[in-house]
Amino acid sequence: MTNLSTQHRNLILLATGFAATYLFLPFAEGSIFNIVQKSSTCVVLGFVAYWAVEDPKIKKLALAALLFSSLGDAFLAVRSSDLFTFGLGSFLIAHLIYILIFVRAKNWEPLPRLKQVGVGIIILVALGMLALLWPALGALKAPVAIYVTAIAAMTISAMYSRYAPALAITGAASFMISDGTIAINKFLLPFELASPLIWITYILAQVLLTLAIIQGAGKKNTGE
Repeated sequence: MTNLSTQHRNLILLATGFAATYLFLPFAEGSIFNIVQKSSTCVVLGFVAYWAVEDPKIKKLALAALLFSSLGDAFLAVRSSDLFTFGLGSFLIAHLIYILIFVRAKNWEPLPRLKQVGVGIIILVALGMLALLWPALGALKAPVAIYVTAIAAMTISAMYSRYAPALAITGAASFMISDGTIAINKFLLPFELASPLIWITYILAQVLLTLAIIQGAGKKNTGE
């Protein structure tokens, strides 16, 4: 955890602790305590990124991406009404901000063959997911298509960035797995283990992306 002080490490552990309580000791679904419990992890991660990153633009972008993610968590936790599209919109904004962060640190050298294959796989997975979901989306066809495009672009931009691939690419790919599971569970085939799988891969994604940004923002040639 380069660039992280003991205080920052402790805050990241606190954030993952909040995430664990949502998984193992949740409050009643849809309650205000449950909503706060679910959305608190990204708030803590956002402020860790803001305090740990020196670049004034990147720190603000990282905070914004994580706060919009927290807002998306809150919308999806509400049970009194269906706020799925609001949650989708919040996460779409978060992905666009992540893309901006990664583009600012773009590596202009040609991608190695393995990463080129990875880009192709991401595009195929995104197209395959859209083809699979399309008949079941109804009025959500356009917003879901935009969202799938955005998360695929976010993952590809992570591959092109100078940030540590073990963190940035794994985090972005984990986000794709989480969102893909949400889509399958909501539109195609609900299954019992969907909720923990979605949450674990989502929290892993946010923690890894936060660490990638903290470590990578200290490097030169990040688009200043």
